[in-house]
Formats: sequence, C-alpha cells, structure tokens
Amino acid sequence: MEIYQKYKELAVKIMCTDNAGKDLSYGSGCLFQPDTEEYTYVLTAKHCLKHVILEDGTIDASRIKVQRYFDQTIEVKECFAHDDLDIAVIIVALVPDIPHTFIIKPHYKGQVNVYGYPERLKNNSTDYRHKIECTINDILPEMYELTTNQHQMTYDNGIPNNIVGLSGSGVYTEVDNNILLGGIFSKLKTSDGAYSAFLVTDASRINEILVEKQLPLLIPKCLMNFVEYIKKAFNQHDRSIQRVLSKKAGQLNNISPKAMLEKFNNKLFIPYTEIEKVDILNENIWSGWVSLLTYLYIESGQYIDLTNLLTREKEDVVQKIKFYFSEPTKRLEDIVGLLLNTTVYEDLNSNDCIIVNSNDKVGNLELKNERIKKILRHVGQSFEDEMMINYSDFTKKISCIHIDSFSRKFYDSIETESDDPDLEEKLRNCISEVLDNVI
Repeated sequence: MEIYQKYKELAVKIMCTDNAGKDLSYGSGCLFQPDTEEYTYVLTAKHCLKHVILEDGTIDASRIKVQRYFDQTIEVKECFAHDDLDIAVIIVALVPDIPHTFIIKPHYKGQVNVYGYPERLKNNSTDYRHKIECTINDILPEMYELTTNQHQMTYDNGIPNNIVGLSGSGVYTEVDNNILLGGIFSKLKTSDGAYSAFLVTDASRINEILVEKQLPLLIPKCLMNFVEYIKKAFNQHDRSIQRVLSKKAGQLNNISPKAMLEKFNNKLFIPYTEIEKVDILNENIWSGWVSLLTYLYIESGQYIDLTNLLTREKEDVVQKIKFYFSEPTKRLEDIVGLLLNTTVYEDLNSNDCIIVNSNDKVGNLELKNERIKKILRHVGQSFEDEMMINYSDFTKKISCIHIDSFSRKFYDSIETESDDPDLEEKLRNCISEVLDNVI
C-alpha cells in the first residue's frame, strides 16, 4: 500500500450529536489496531467529545458517530477519556486490514504530518481529508509544539477557522513506506493562531487510559508475535524445507518483535539507530529474526531463553551471535566498515559472530576474522580523524556472515524429497557448518 493511502485508511471523522441525532460538533481521529480481533481503537482529542461528556465524567458513547471515507459509519461501543490530558480512546467495531502503525516519540526539528477532516472541506466533492506538514518546534513533558511549514490562513479566513475539525487528528512521522504515530492534535498554541503553532498531545499517554481500563496497549498486533512473518521468512526455500522450518518457527511462540525491541532497542541495527528513525514495521527486519531464531533452535534442539539461543559452544569456544539489520548495501564489506565510526565494535567480544540482515541481497556472504581485520585497518587509516576506536588494535576475533548464508548452504547441500525423514537432521548439519566455519 502506498504511503498516501495509509493516511486515508487510518483517518476518521468524529461527530457528536444531541439526543435527537443532530450534529453538534465535528472532529477527527485515527484508527489503531491493538492485539485483539474483537475491536479497533479510535484515538482522538477529549475536547472533540465535550458535548457527550456527562456530569459524572462518563461519556455517552451512543451519541458519538465515527465515519471513514465519505459514508462508511463504524459502530461505536465504548469511549474513555484521560482525566487530565486532552486525549480519549473510542472503542469501535473491528475494522479489518487497516495499516499497522507504531507509537514513537518525535524528535526536535523532526518533520511530521497532521492528517484529518477539516470542516472547511466537508462539502468538497473529491476529498475532504487534508494533510498539514509541520516541524517540531519544542518538546514539552506531555505535548509537542509544531509549526506548520505552510501558512494555514486564507484571504477570507484566519487559521482558527481553517483548522476547525482537525482537532483529534493523528500526527505522523513518515519512515520509508510507513507512517508512525507521535501524537494527537489538540489545539492552537494561541487562540488566534499566531505563529502557525499547534499543540499535540503525546500519543503514548493514551496507554494510561488503557491501563486503567485493562485494555490492550498501543502496541500493534504485528509486533506481538512472529506468526505473520513465518511465510515470508522461508518462502525462498523448497516446499519440503519450508514445512520443516515453519513448524519449528511456530514453536517459538513466546518470542516476539516486542520482546526484541525491549531487549535490544537501538542495537537491533548497524549502525546503532534510534527506533524513532527507522521503519520498525519493515517486514524484512522481523522475517530475518524468524529465520535466525529458527535455525538456532533447530541446531540446539531446545529453547530455554533468548540469551541461551544466541550463545553457542564449540570445542571450548563460546560463540555469541550478534544479529543486526543494516541499510541497503551490495557488499558485506561495507557493513563491516560501519563498525569503525559507531560504538558497535566496543560492544563486541572475541569469538562473536555478527550475522547481518538487509533489504538487499549482498555478493559475498561470509567474512572470516582475518579479512575483517584487514577491512577495519584499511577503513581506519582512511578515516582516522572520525574514528571512535583505535584502528591499530583490532585484536578481537570476530566474524561476519549474512543471514542468506544459511539458505545458500541448504540449496547447495540438500536434495530434498517430500518424505525425507532425515530432513531436519540435514538442516541441523548445514546450520552447524555455516556457524562452525567462521569460528
């Protein structure tokens, strides 16, 4: 799905009505699919619901209408608002197949987009959604201040009138082909729209509502388990191999992308990269993890915990596996060169094996220790002033392979038959050979 379509798929229009069904106010919201098949969230600003908040603080959900596109009405089930902040979550009937998004904390001077349903466009015959490009001007404890990149006033209307209906809109950062949610548009910084400044509430604070109501947190379903990545992880293999690998991968049901993010955070990538600056929903990241963990599980024959799975022992040598996702490159040598101007090298120990995953295929799939030392010395001498480590002392015995080394080994070594009872053992031997070859 193209990125512009993802904005359209996630944006909704919110209306509050009186007891007779007459519309009293307009606002916007954004869809979010938590880890459930029973309902979907609509995230919005609390003040968009002011006409249906009762004296005791509860919300009359029966007087809330949520619409998607021009005429698709979504059933509203419940609604809860934050006690202190201008945020709320509406529980609606399950909306299938909406794009995944992820909650991030935008950074200062970062580019973000407000996307919603301004009332001024409600009679537009083609589209009444609108995107406003902004820059983050300040980061406050609970909010972000944005400055619009284009003036929002017109010859006949000031900013306050032109942005009516946009309250509650999702505020997104674009990363590659995904949009990541940073906040909910709350209000203008000043009532007259001076300085074209908006205030946005941190989207992660919605989790405070969800914790209180014992509802699933704002973690997309695609990060809660590896199930949807299994097919992609093994689709390059012969079908017999696919069946064996998929069955073993299905047994790793207590490991998830969420667990990986919590354990490794920015160290999932080489060079180390803040989560907010990468496309954390990139399927290649997680299908790579499915592949690696499955291979290691097959070789070890048991799963105790993640640390145990990423540690091998061979002839009194302890080999720790360090798995990284890298930006597109055609050469494994270039990825190794990134060790110099990052802190990755400082975190490596002798006998560690770096395994790399990437969006692109690479030429050479394996680099042994001596070759890596030569690469580091060469790069270090070329960029001595920019280094974070001393290029003259590369004493760590490390190796590097690409995740595709395993599938290449399977292809070269195994002639598959649909009923081969020894196929898993053959895969185990291939996996061991790949890893043993670089000790």
